[in-house]
Amino acid sequence: MKRSKRLLWLFSAVIILAMIISSCAPAAPAEPVAPAEPAAPADPAVPESPAEKKILRVAYTREIDVLNPFTSQMLCDIEFTMVEGLIMNNEKGENIPVLAKEIPTVENGGIVQKDDGTYEMTWHLQEGVKWHDGEDFTSEDVCFTWRFVSSEGSETYNSDDYRGIKECKMPDEHTVVFVWDGLYGSYAGIFEAILPEHLLGKLTTPEIV
Repeated sequence: MKRSKRLLWLFSAVIILAMIISSCAPAAPAEPVAPAEPAAPADPAVPESPAEKKILRVAYTREIDVLNPFTSQMLCDIEFTMVEGLIMNNEKGENIPVLAKEIPTVENGGIVQKDDGTYEMTWHLQEGVKWHDGEDFTSEDVCFTWRFVSSEGSETYNSDDYRGIKECKMPDEHTVVFVWDGLYGSYAGIFEAILPEHLLGKLTTPEIV
């Protein structure tokens, strides 16, 4: 019995001694941590370049003489490919509105006879129309076109059709009122092109021609 107690005591002592030795042993060195790689430098901001102008090239069988549709010998070519007017002729030979919302008539209230015998013809213009350089198309362009075409020396082939107009009024940017000295059947077929007042307004008639 004593022998068994002695063995048990010896066994316990060995275990305690082993625990003391393990607790006093130096800790194993930690695994070295690899240094973090430096972040790649951000790409420098590239300044946005201004919008480049786009050029439209059109193949043509002959050289355009001038870009004024009223004095060019190629009126239809310029009119249909470069500028537009209040009206145009369709394939049936009918006048249809283009830059105008409708062609004024007595029936739609666009033509009104005044007490002095003159007639007022009101044209309502399309809104949101831009010239090639981004400027707005307005009633000023229409009245300017009339002043040029009816001026002395404009060399416009049908200038006589415009001479019945005595005044051009601009109630707002999208309304034009022509005061005619009478009724003319050709009124719905003129202004087949419009000139830009903001570009040509300061030029003389010969310069515009």
